[in-house]
Amino acid sequence: MACVKKARASKPCAWRSRSQTESCGAAIPKVAIAKDANYWDEDGTGDPEAEVDLIAMIEHMLKTTPLAGFVVEGLTPYGRNVSNARHRLMLRAIHSGLPVVRVGRGTS
Repeated sequence: MACVKKARASKPCAWRSRSQTESCGAAIPKVAIAKDANYWDEDGTGDPEAEVDLIAMIEHMLKTTPLAGFVVEGLTPYGRNVSNARHRLMLRAIHSGLPVVRVGRGTS
């Protein structure tokens, strides 16, 4: 609520004090962009524990950032993941409370 009250102040943003600007910075969500569709699982099963980059990012977001989420860039046009392991990790993120948005590549 503190950010909302300060945002409605009569002063323009350029004239606000540094403390007022910093307090509103915590309200901006942190988003990680995960690009997918660069490869696929040979056998179709995949091991989610081998995807250490996503595991570390999920753990980091849950510990340090209350407002965080993922944007997954997958296959055109629906953003479908090619890797089953990475898809299962995104499901883990969703069930942990992190929002995940899937987007297709290009102008789809």
